[in-house]
Amino acid sequence: MDVDANLITEIVDRQRILDVIMRYARAADRRDPEIFAAVFWPDGGFEGGPIDGPSRDLTGAMCELLDHIMDVTQHFMLNSIIELDGGRAYGETYFIAYHRSRPTSDSAEAMLGLETLENLGGDRSRHYDYIIGGRYLDLFERRDDQWRIKTRRLVADWTKCGIATATTTGLVNKLRFRGSANRDDPSYEWLRGNPS
Repeated sequence: MDVDANLITEIVDRQRILDVIMRYARAADRRDPEIFAAVFWPDGGFEGGPIDGPSRDLTGAMCELLDHIMDVTQHFMLNSIIELDGGRAYGETYFIAYHRSRPTSDSAEAMLGLETLENLGGDRSRHYDYIIGGRYLDLFERRDDQWRIKTRRLVADWTKCGIATATTTGLVNKLRFRGSANRDDPSYEWLRGNPS
């Protein structure tokens, strides 16, 4: 069976781009500036909020914002359409992102806005959930056989928010491994091949 070399290259390129998309979610949820820096080209950028601007300024600012107002985040990357065009690729990736605020006044207001916070009772000492569904429109570029995001545009399609109803009692107390929004997360050692 003859295998078309161009087809193999296309499959590899698509997989590398999908890996970049997934690493972005990990960077956000672990608030890891090194991973953020590895998914964007230094001369790239982010558009559509919550922070706009060049990627060289984005990595630290995004981690600081998430760490300041979010207790927990979890980004799910869904359907992706990738159109390859030589050393460039255009992508649309659907996402759902879950966010839980810290139980502070500035966190709740920053995440929900004053009007929504008041509509939910105005208690600034509670955790709030904010879920957004949307799409990332990406321009990827390949340089030195490496794919990264040149431009990412966030398109918001819907949001849902409310008072957090998470529990820390019952069955959840029997779960041995807990995630964290930093390098203490168990995934770092696991992915290094140290499943202790």
